Amino acid sequence: MLVSLPYIIFFLFIVFQSIPINKNDHLNKNIQYYAAFIGFVFFIGLRGFIYHDWRNYYPAYAEAPSLLEGISRLILFIRYNLWEPGFNVYLTLFKTISSNYFFFQAVSFLIDIILLYIILKEYINNYIILGFVFFILFDGYRLSINLLRNMKGILLFLISIKYCINKRIIPYIFINIIGSLFHISSIIFIPLYFLLNMKYSRKLVFILFILGNVVFILRIQWIKDIIYIFGNTFDFRLAIRALAYINSSVHSISLYNFGFGFIERQLSFLLIFLLYPKLYKNNENINIFVNIFYIYCFIFLFCSEMIILFDRVAILFVCSYWIIYPSIYKIISKKYKYIFLILILMYGVPKINNNHYGLVHVYDNVLIGYKSFDMRLNEYWYWRMNESPKHERGRD
Repeated sequence: MLVSLPYIIFFLFIVFQSIPINKNDHLNKNIQYYAAFIGFVFFIGLRGFIYHDWRNYYPAYAEAPSLLEGISRLILFIRYNLWEPGFNVYLTLFKTISSNYFFFQAVSFLIDIILLYIILKEYINNYIILGFVFFILFDGYRLSINLLRNMKGILLFLISIKYCINKRIIPYIFINIIGSLFHISSIIFIPLYFLLNMKYSRKLVFILFILGNVVFILRIQWIKDIIYIFGNTFDFRLAIRALAYINSSVHSISLYNFGFGFIERQLSFLLIFLLYPKLYKNNENINIFVNIFYIYCFIFLFCSEMIILFDRVAILFVCSYWIIYPSIYKIISKKYKYIFLILILMYGVPKINNNHYGLVHVYDNVLIGYKSFDMRLNEYWYWRMNESPKHERGRD
């Protein structure tokens, strides 16, 4: 638990900031906003080499050219770096300002948290910090620290939702094309324009939920065959990557785990399904986020034969939690609000503890001391050989 303790303390700090001291006291409310914001920048923005994707980002940033080196150098970097061109340009813009990787890391996260604040203000105005709480609880740490490209794509998707609500397809598609230039998986959001605004039969949704549970419980596998056909039929990056995933001993393992995460998703589905009429009556825009949540649940139930689908596809829709649960908190009575917060703590602390116990999670910070890239790389490989399989299966 010593490894997870910093993550738990920060989570508790944000939970504390979400508790209204006095509804009408704008000064205290602003202090809580600033405290949460500064806390995020310090804890996540100024982190050292924690988790493990820094081993790719750090060398890439070192190799990224400055714009001052000329357009030809930029074109070569975009062409030969394996990442999407939008993220490569993003790295180059930062490299032009500073060659310090931690500058890039801090300012990039600062942009993320500002965008997230704007999004939460749009949909849950009085419960923004509670939205931050659920952001941490539901993959916020992993997205902010490890999946930098996915994070940009998800935030741009959330920004585009208002255009989906207002039925403005051009800006919606344009924003998500930009998102796909950071991570190709964001291309999934584009066809969802035609699905997210719809109100679906509650009977149909519940039948799909039952059917998904049957597929999950009986471990019925069907995804790999489809991916194999797709990967061998088309010759472009997404198809080639999909084929590589099903041949990977790490990414193709199943996630048929009847643990903490499975129980939470079952209970969340039933709670949101039952409260939907009341949520919709309070705010019609919640319909889109409920549909996003249903997609998240169904991906887990129907596609758990490959962990990579849950890690890289389902995670695109986890953002629904950040909006829906604060919306639930808004409509329940004062008595149940206290129970709600207690349940958050009872669920959140063990979950964070369960997800942060390996060498790669040992926290450090650039302001208070951090291990060098080489030291962390040695620890990563030790973790990879001794702890990684347990981590991959235990995360949920």
